[in-house]
Amino acid sequence: MELNTESLSFVSVIIPVYNDPEGIRTVVESLLNQTYPSDAYEVILVDNGSTDDTSKAIADFQTQYPDKVRSALENQIQNSYAARNKGISIARGEIFAFTDADCVPAADWLEAGVKALLSEGVSRGGGQIVVFYQSERPNVHEYYDSATKLQQKAYVDIGFAATANLFAYRHLFEKYGYFRDDLTSSGDNEFGCRLSKAQEKIIYIPNAVIQHPARSTFKGNYKKAVRLALGRKQLAQLGLLQEHPLTWRWLIPTRSYPVHPKWFHTLTKWEKLQLIFHKNLFRWLEFFIRAT
Repeated sequence: MELNTESLSFVSVIIPVYNDPEGIRTVVESLLNQTYPSDAYEVILVDNGSTDDTSKAIADFQTQYPDKVRSALENQIQNSYAARNKGISIARGEIFAFTDADCVPAADWLEAGVKALLSEGVSRGGGQIVVFYQSERPNVHEYYDSATKLQQKAYVDIGFAATANLFAYRHLFEKYGYFRDDLTSSGDNEFGCRLSKAQEKIIYIPNAVIQHPARSTFKGNYKKAVRLALGRKQLAQLGLLQEHPLTWRWLIPTRSYPVHPKWFHTLTKWEKLQLIFHKNLFRWLEFFIRAT
């Protein structure tokens, strides 16, 4: 399907950022070179109260591209969903495209996402998230992260899409409300499932590609596990959790490790043992966070 340039939807790309000047430079530079017509989209950078050079990086882009790059500040609530909501509040687009400051969109990301929504006649979709590594082969922490997180097609099957690569029409937010900014994590899950309950169809868009770095350290995976557990605990307390029911079986040690379809056959015995340890540790961590 070819895009009709005379009736294109104006798109607002919304990106929350906190203390990541290099990331914001990379993502904006990739967005300035999209195949989507330049006058048919804007880039909104929402600083979530950064304390480093992030604000300068944003200001530099605004100076260079005043008709393309806009900004907002969300320093009242330290939360990426609050930052996205601030971006929504000033966005001019009919369609909102969400990604993160550490992501790299493909050159045809916007074109592919908009084309899919139009061709399928739907109001929202989740694009493909391709994880990349610091080296050619992932270390054990990168392997764990890429094998267990950001499985966008599986998310769409449940009824939501990760905000690292989400397309949604403005009217969905006007009708159903914004992201919940009181959630530590899983705000995209709650928002998406809220729409699914209202019978708003969601599609997977495999050719709308975002590259996302894998977490390369134990600390990074641990912090992510804590955030996810706290977010799921909040959703469970609100009666909104759609998956991961908590049972005593979580305490039974497992001997299995996460299987990545591309890399599992390259694992050493030591790496398999580490992965089994990580899987059990993070399961027990989530159990105790949610149970207490």
